[in-house]
Amino acid sequence: MTGIVASPGTAWTSGQYVQTGTAGAAGRTTWTGSAWVGGAAPLAAFDPGGHTIVEVQDYVTNHPDEREAILAAEQAGQNRVTLVSWLQA
Repeated sequence: MTGIVASPGTAWTSGQYVQTGTAGAAGRTTWTGSAWVGGAAPLAAFDPGGHTIVEVQDYVTNHPDEREAILAAEQAGQNRVTLVSWLQA
């Protein structure tokens, strides 16, 4: 997007974007605080240590591409045996 300045002058938060004239994910753009960039604003990192096992499992079920990162974070943090086993399966 050229010639349009977003307000406020701060980066948009996790997952925010506007849809341009192009349909789907290819048409998403977000404001970094100083420029437009393609895609949605990066999602905030999920910390499994601040969640119950069921909450972590629900999150991973909805974000399967993050399974390895969640496993590593869990092993470095609380290292709950049942959750680690579930993540490794």
